[in-house]
Amino acid sequence: MAVTARQVSRIVLGAGALLVVYGAVRWWHGERVFARMRATTCTVLSKKVESKLLVSTKRPITAGRARYRDEAHLVFAHTLDGRQYRFTEDFTEDWAPHALAGYEEGRAYPCRYDPQDPGHGTVATVFDSRDDTTTLFLGGILMLLGAMTPHIWRAARLPTT
Repeated sequence: MAVTARQVSRIVLGAGALLVVYGAVRWWHGERVFARMRATTCTVLSKKVESKLLVSTKRPITAGRARYRDEAHLVFAHTLDGRQYRFTEDFTEDWAPHALAGYEEGRAYPCRYDPQDPGHGTVATVFDSRDDTTTLFLGGILMLLGAMTPHIWRAARLPTT
């Protein structure tokens, strides 16, 4: 049994729709959680920063080019009703803006916590939807590709003279 353009189109459209729904739900849920977070101060309990050497060998233009990327793992604590709650923040790609704050062990910094789950906190001041936006974009591209599949299928099967 041969695979038809219609079957491929449905599969690609379905995958795109699933990605769009997944991205939208994550975005919606993340914004709701961030919106209910309350401002407080958190103390840095531990800080570990590592510099990783990255060497580019993919493209000839940048071959042999090396750079460092700093990654940080921080443990924060805040107190609510006499009880201490801890949370961690891992900065792998976006440590540079936070490095300016210093984050010295034992010092207090502004942070936010979720009143429904006090162990969930962040030092972010705004909701970051980059991952969700990327998921929505990829889902949209897949849906467009799925809609165009019959046309692409026909164009690929046209005899050339």
